[in-house]
Amino acid sequence: MFSISSNATAQSGWISLNSNTTNTITDLCFIDNNTGFAVTKATSSPFQNTIIKTTNGGLNWNIVFNQNSAGLRKMLLYNTIGYLQDTSGYLKTSNSGNNWIHYNLPTGVKALYFIDSMLGYCSADSVKTYKTTDGGINWIQIPSNSSTIFQIQTMYFINSSTGFLVGLGDTHEVGFYSTTLRTTNGGLNWLFASSSVGNQGSRAVFGRNFNSDTLFCFFPAYNLKSSNGGLYWNTFTAGTYPGVYSFFSNAMSTDWFTSTGIGSSTPQLFKSTNSGVNWIANPYFPAVPLYAVTFPSELTGYIGGSFGAIYKTINGGVVTGFTQTSTSIPEKFSLSQNYPNPFNPNTVIKWEVPVSGYVSLKVFNAIGNEVKTLVNENQNAGSYSVSLDGSKLPSGIYFYKITAGNFSETKRMVLIK
Repeated sequence: MFSISSNATAQSGWISLNSNTTNTITDLCFIDNNTGFAVTKATSSPFQNTIIKTTNGGLNWNIVFNQNSAGLRKMLLYNTIGYLQDTSGYLKTSNSGNNWIHYNLPTGVKALYFIDSMLGYCSADSVKTYKTTDGGINWIQIPSNSSTIFQIQTMYFINSSTGFLVGLGDTHEVGFYSTTLRTTNGGLNWLFASSSVGNQGSRAVFGRNFNSDTLFCFFPAYNLKSSNGGLYWNTFTAGTYPGVYSFFSNAMSTDWFTSTGIGSSTPQLFKSTNSGVNWIANPYFPAVPLYAVTFPSELTGYIGGSFGAIYKTINGGVVTGFTQTSTSIPEKFSLSQNYPNPFNPNTVIKWEVPVSGYVSLKVFNAIGNEVKTLVNENQNAGSYSVSLDGSKLPSGIYFYKITAGNFSETKRMVLIK
């Protein structure tokens, strides 16, 4: 049975949720901070792949769809309308995910993408592209004069005109190579955009930075980046991250990707705050294979992985650095005086909570402006400590305040440089 330490997830900026399933969480999609879905894949008999739904921020999950066959893929939601591709077609909901109905796709379709609730595209091998403008009721093949691509892996559209196909192409004289095609006229023409140094495997992950024209395409051992909307592509490296499985960019232009790990490599969570120039791994995140990441708002995000693992952040995934020093249940709430005090530039703050619940610990300057949030999440009963780094703060008087349930206390500290 898989388990994680509460300290590991607390320090990572993410907390563990109970999904009530041991299936692998392969995709997450949220309507808002509280209402969302998880797509699950069974790893043992009877292979009941499911869609589970939460309406209270992940505290409870209920099955809204299950099937015996494999193949549930990526979910797309547009208010009450949603789509989810499977091996023989796709599922559609018209009532916010309470019911899902199966529909067929044209023969041989490998990739599906909806730009909004009505406009969608799908494609089969050899670039047979189809389009719907009525939410999938009718699919019309688009006459196309395009480059040849086989074994299509993924499709992604920026808008109604510009989109990408990734698969194996014959753009080199010998053998097949992982290839990206680009259209700027809604699939009428697909032109060569990039090619890898070889066959990079059967999976490709495509993503776009929320506030720019930066695009990413991750292969199992090879990665591409474009800074001009896909016109030109370059290889890039973010460290050791085999098995990239999902990508998401939130409204703060923070890019995230999850890694399942391959062979002896460790699964990891990475983020970039500068459009992929630098990628930083979260050093405290549990080493469980991660398959899904999504952010319904700037600070609230969810991650899914093996063994039914789902994690949530409400602070944008910021590494907190605090430690649970004891699991013994204290008699009452308390906030200790920081030590040392005065300090330069680091000091330690300790507190105790006798019951599990939401805890906030914030630092304010002398005129009452908030300058740091040290804790902003649910904590189990116990004793905790956190190190405050004041290296970027000016000398002066500061106050730190804890709020937990009906308990609130503020203490004074002095930074002298």
